[in-house]
Amino acid sequence: MLTFNARQLLRGLDVASYPARLADEPVGARLTTVPLEVTDQGLIAYSTDRYQLARTLTEYALEAPAHGAGLPPVRLHRSGLKVLLPVLRAAKKDGTVELTADEDTVTFTVHAANGQVQTVPLKNYADADEYPKIASLFRLHTQPRGALEEGTFTVNPKYVKALADVTARYTSDGEVLTFDPDTNHSGKPVAWVHGQWAHGILMPIRRDQLPTIDAEYEGVGRLFRAVPLMQSPESASVREGSAVERASTRGTAEAPATA
Repeated sequence: MLTFNARQLLRGLDVASYPARLADEPVGARLTTVPLEVTDQGLIAYSTDRYQLARTLTEYALEAPAHGAGLPPVRLHRSGLKVLLPVLRAAKKDGTVELTADEDTVTFTVHAANGQVQTVPLKNYADADEYPKIASLFRLHTQPRGALEEGTFTVNPKYVKALADVTARYTSDGEVLTFDPDTNHSGKPVAWVHGQWAHGILMPIRRDQLPTIDAEYEGVGRLFRAVPLMQSPESASVREGSAVERASTRGTAEAPATA
């Protein structure tokens, strides 16, 4: 059994599953599922709809389990998450969640802050089919940077969401939302253009350095060095080395093949 803070698990599953919730089921039913990995760093969840990828880490509320004390492979369907996420949200920030799983069922026992307990059993889709191997597509800068690298910009997520939400209502096939940072001057506004009828700017958030695997060793870098609990801890160094090699800072990852 694994224990998590309800609010943190809500955050991790909600963000990690948004590509699966957007996936077109006729194109690939397996993309409507969200794999979960129980690692020495915490619970890793991820998904893709072939055009977007998301991955999150949720730390354990208690001490991390020992190697060999993990869970069998787990994959949740987005329909199950639609049931689970509201329960986690209702548990409030002081609620806790106990996670257990077998080959058939994944069970979340949610202890709300008000003392109420609700059990949410979900079907385990781990054996339904093979999930695309998308781990190598995630990347994080591997070398320290001084000033922000050309082409990189930092903006408040809520402004990006507001812009994406409103333009999506009037986007036809082939139209894209283009971001144009000022690569000649640090900290300048980021311009955006939508089709041939709208444009504007987003004010940036000032940041002098990019996150790197070294700088974020105790942060998001843990997603690259996490070792599944069902593997031996000796594999950590091998896994970390391969992750560093994969985490290229150049180029844009193509949509993963799912055939």
